[in-house]
Amino acid sequence: MKKIYSFLFAVLFISISAQDLQKIAKEITDEGITLYRIEVASWYGTDMFLENYNNKENIAGYVSYIDNGVPKCVFF
Repeated sequence: MKKIYSFLFAVLFISISAQDLQKIAKEITDEGITLYRIEVASWYGTDMFLENYNNKENIAGYVSYIDNGVPKCVFF
């Protein structure tokens, strides 16, 4: 009887651990996708900005972020 309880406990533990791992994996994947989208906004934003702005010595830097699901790149 003790072996049966040990087996059931092990199965329960594995099931709970698998759910936690899936949750962690989803959070990591979502963060990676967000970082990729921000990086793409930086790439395209820099290319477009440099094509249209002639005073390159006035550019100090830029910030990229996501606002309501839309990636944005702001230069200063």
